[in-house]
Amino acid sequence: MKKIYYILAILTLVLTACDIRPDAFFYVDNNVVYTGEEVWFTNETYNAVEYEWDFDDGTYSSAVNPIHTFNATGEYEVILTAFNRKGTTDQYSEIITVIAPTQLLVQVRDIDYPSDGIANARVRLYPTLTDWDYETNLVAQGYTDSNGNIIFEGLDPYVYYVDVFEDEFDNWALGAADAAYIRTPQLVENSITTFTAWVEYVAGGKAEGAIRDRKEILSGIERKKE
Repeated sequence: MKKIYYILAILTLVLTACDIRPDAFFYVDNNVVYTGEEVWFTNETYNAVEYEWDFDDGTYSSAVNPIHTFNATGEYEVILTAFNRKGTTDQYSEIITVIAPTQLLVQVRDIDYPSDGIANARVRLYPTLTDWDYETNLVAQGYTDSNGNIIFEGLDPYVYYVDVFEDEFDNWALGAADAAYIRTPQLVENSITTFTAWVEYVAGGKAEGAIRDRKEILSGIERKKE
């Protein structure tokens, strides 16, 4: 009988020893991210065979090394639960802070018909009036959508000078006459700032070959500096 108890005791110790507790751990490439930005999670857990990720935004993953995006600002406690073969668990968590990018919404409108948005207009951002004059040190550029709008993201919270060009419209003469037509307000950090870029119709239409040289438009016009 004693021998049986001895064998059972040894067997219990062996089985217990086989149930090695997992040691959950992970790290992220960045703990402060923008909305919509990918966050890469690297799993460094030991003694585990299954994983459950809770991203604290209503979504989950069972991937070993998931990639996740957060669509709203706030603080999220991401929890990794690691399981060994016997179902024993361990957890580790990190706080991810999600912020909004600094954005600029440019609305390109016909100054003679304010309700008309100008689609497919090229919009360029420059850091200074001099850069706008000589088209140097371009910060960002893109084209307006069908409503005449374009959003620039990831900008620094500064003032920008807006250059607009379309087949039959531009803001060159307006900007040359008064820099207020092309100068944005200082952008609000981690928020969206809206700016209306007024444009004028170009007589003859650029699409018909009447593209005017920008230097000729600006020549002889005294600029109103800040």
